[in-house]
Amino acid sequence: MDAMQVKLKNITGIASPKVEQFDLHEEFGVAYLLEAGEKVTLSLNHLACRSWLKQEHPHIKRIKWFDFNTVILYYDEYGGAIVSAESWNKIRLGAIDKLFVSNSYIFASYDEESFFRSWASELESNILSVFARDGRLELGLRELLDKDRDSDEL
Repeated sequence: MDAMQVKLKNITGIASPKVEQFDLHEEFGVAYLLEAGEKVTLSLNHLACRSWLKQEHPHIKRIKWFDFNTVILYYDEYGGAIVSAESWNKIRLGAIDKLFVSNSYIFASYDEESFFRSWASELESNILSVFARDGRLELGLRELLDKDRDSDEL
């Protein structure tokens, strides 16, 4: 009988009451936040990378691989951080719906509700914002879609 090989591409949950946020990447592996009491630890491929007190960053909502030893933590309505063992660099992303990372850019999309309630100066007024990998805004798609802002279909 031939041995069966399985290639895992998607995990919807981790059976641990201490792991709430995780990301699985085909090349980089698994990144997750492990909570133990008041301490939170960032683990990359089951190796502790960095720890902090939960009260320092209490509202982390998402984790996303950035490169082999770095992740993006999205931790409140407007901000996030590019985090590794050596650094914690804050970035402003807006109230994102989805976050995508490429070798050159960070892409943040915003839901319809955020788009319609935002002012023209806010990141959410873009359906999609494109950031450089250091977190600087490069391009927002507001101008392309602004004429359709009041239409029934966006």
